[in-house]
Amino acid sequence: SRVGQVCHKVLELWDFKKAGELRLSVDQACRQLGRVDPRADWNSVSAEAHEILKPFMNSPIARELGAVEIVGREIPFSYDEDGAVMRGSIDLVYRDKGRIVVVDYKSGRMNAKDLPALREKYRRQGKAYCAAIEKSLGVASASFRLIFLRAPGLS
Repeated sequence: SRVGQVCHKVLELWDFKKAGELRLSVDQACRQLGRVDPRADWNSVSAEAHEILKPFMNSPIARELGAVEIVGREIPFSYDEDGAVMRGSIDLVYRDKGRIVVVDYKSGRMNAKDLPALREKYRRQGKAYCAAIEKSLGVASASFRLIFLRAPGLS
């Protein structure tokens, strides 16, 4: 969705240690994406993205991300897995106490009862992302984490 694209664009550049001006960051992301899709209602997209990101930026997870070492953001990857090419883009990779964590942001609506189904739905994606990071960084194991922007307490 356009709202999800804006959220990802803001988070790609966000400094979790210093924070920043969220409204300005959302508006900049909308202007940038608006060049590709000028017909969209970017005012409503901006309002919804801000509504999602404001509570997220004040959440314990955002504070946690400010305390870890960010290794990379929006990392494209491709690798061969049993004759199939695995490819994608990883939202965020961080190191916390020597442990590598691969993150995928989800901006869709959800609630606590959806959590088991969502974790299962994205399990394969998580395995592919971890394998990509393990191969590229030469680490023994990485863990996968879903961060639900609309419900950070469930992440």
